[in-house]
Amino acid sequence: MENNQQETKVWKIALFALNNASTNIIHCMMAYITYYASGVAGILLLTISYALTYMRVFDAITDPAIGYLMDKLNFGKWGKFRPWMLAGHIIMSGAVLILYNTAHNISESYRLWYLVGWYAIYIVGYTCQTTCTRAAQACLTKSEKQRPLFSLFDSLYSIFVFGGTSIFVSNVLQPKHGGFTLEFFQEFAIIAIGIATICTILAIIGLWGQDVAIETEDKAVEKTKLQDYILVLKNNSALRKLVMCAGIDKLAAQCVNNSITGVVLFGIIVGDYSFYGKMTVMAVPPMICIAAIGTKASQKLGMRKVIITMNSLGLVVLTTLACLTYFGNLGNIGLGQWDIFGMAFIVLFALTRGLQMFGTTLFTPMVADCIDYEEYLSGKQMPGMIGSLYSFVDKLVSSLAATVVGTAVAMAGFREAAPEVGATLTPELLYAGIFCAFGFQILSACFVIYNMVTYPLTSEKMQEVQLKLNK
Repeated sequence: MENNQQETKVWKIALFALNNASTNIIHCMMAYITYYASGVAGILLLTISYALTYMRVFDAITDPAIGYLMDKLNFGKWGKFRPWMLAGHIIMSGAVLILYNTAHNISESYRLWYLVGWYAIYIVGYTCQTTCTRAAQACLTKSEKQRPLFSLFDSLYSIFVFGGTSIFVSNVLQPKHGGFTLEFFQEFAIIAIGIATICTILAIIGLWGQDVAIETEDKAVEKTKLQDYILVLKNNSALRKLVMCAGIDKLAAQCVNNSITGVVLFGIIVGDYSFYGKMTVMAVPPMICIAAIGTKASQKLGMRKVIITMNSLGLVVLTTLACLTYFGNLGNIGLGQWDIFGMAFIVLFALTRGLQMFGTTLFTPMVADCIDYEEYLSGKQMPGMIGSLYSFVDKLVSSLAATVVGTAVAMAGFREAAPEVGATLTPELLYAGIFCAFGFQILSACFVIYNMVTYPLTSEKMQEVQLKLNK
């Protein structure tokens, strides 16, 4: 039975979900860093692709340290997580502004190292803020009926963040500046950071009071040690499966959302890069419907069953999209001639965006279940540690995205610079586009389905967990 005292105000969940929106906004902007590095700073595409992969590994390594400190430090009335959210945002924003305004002016001998250095500082700030998104789930609400609501709000915000970014870039910024120029990145950075700052402030308001309670009441947190990381991963099978599924799923999502993939798929295969923004608008209604239906189903059936169902449906849709891209002449879409292949592509692409968006966000509130499950197993509350472990594996696996996409287009002949809008479509580039946009998502869906079938935290098991914790 649910304990109403463990529930929180819905508006608090809605506001706190903006913390993820804040980091996603800046993350979307940083997704174009390969164009800045190769086109403005003059660094070889393959070089920056591998450098970004190494930095993603560094990104993963920072998570355990931040999570450990998060569990240890006490900020009193300011709470456990809010100071980390604010500090992370300030560090991240400052690093981005400095990087995009100065890296291209540094001596060529040191330019790569300078860019990587500021990117590393950006990562530290990003880690501070994103770890809170996972770690604070357990103190936000204990209600199994309320936890899927985070995914609903997160999905809605993600629709506007990712959709709005693609529309803004393809229809406003890129045409305004005539490509991915220095002015493009400088304007992009200021706008993105401004919006992200507002989201961070609102998220802090949403968490106000919730993390103070866990800081003052939870004494078990103080007893955690660094070696507990190994014990948690060893004994908590639910967390192991969750972090691997979330990592592979995010890797696939980053491949399809990569700026290079968007240019290849819409700017070259379809032949109209501005249609990328239009396609995003068309995808909004199914995204909202899937988020609403998925949330309702998660509250009734449990998040595990919904993830299995969505990935199974996604497997069919993605396979069909890959076939349509290969066999259909999608260039007719760019010419305004929508045949049956083009219409099917548009409908299915919008559908798969909705499935991918909600499926990815649904993993986040499941971290709260793993935090409660760990307390059920060991008697310890370790929100920072488990949240950072989730982020660690998630980032370590998804760190391969830049390398996967960069290697794919390099094999298609683009070794020195990323393919630009309007480049000649070769068979090799077509294969690379299909793999990055759909192929990796197909592999990801198979992996997630296989592991979620044996995921131990069913609705029945979580009722048992909450019953023990409430005693």
